Amino acid sequence: MAVRRFIRRYITALLGLAAEQGLEERVLSDVRELELWLGRENELQRLILDPRASVSHKKATLEKALPSSLHDLTRNFVLLVVDRGRGEILAQAREEYEEQLRARQGVIRVEVTSATALGDDQKRSILEELSERTRKKVDLVCNVDERLLGGLRIRIGSSLYDGSLKRRLHELRNGMLAVAMPSPEQG
Repeated sequence: MAVRRFIRRYITALLGLAAEQGLEERVLSDVRELELWLGRENELQRLILDPRASVSHKKATLEKALPSSLHDLTRNFVLLVVDRGRGEILAQAREEYEEQLRARQGVIRVEVTSATALGDDQKRSILEELSERTRKKVDLVCNVDERLLGGLRIRIGSSLYDGSLKRRLHELRNGMLAVAMPSPEQG
């Protein structure tokens, strides 16, 4: 949990600086690129997280290796994080940055999972309903999970609304098992 708090704090600062300079979208692009780059650079990732490696060695290596396309603001953020011994933040920077940027823009991410792919009309209807209920712009992400059998699961932040047929059948089964059955002598 402490790592999450540090990530939030550092990303809040990064987003604040990006906003001051009108670079929110540019830094978003950078943190996405950084995530992909780190995913390919296993040795650098290990170096960043290695407590035995000196901070100066980490920073010198990163200064040479970081993609040249990164804006100076993003590059300085990466070096600051490593300088402060918080390299673990880099792996989750993109996710936290996107979340905070959406919040600033009044947009919420909603994941809708259905048993079959939703049609355009269904997506539009869900989007309109959720926008009206939340009074925010909705970034709708649709997933398919055949195990649901029917219905929808909707995740808004940490809240899950499960209207799936699978859940309903599970509740029905549990309800039936909880009913006391009369013994054959009573019947």
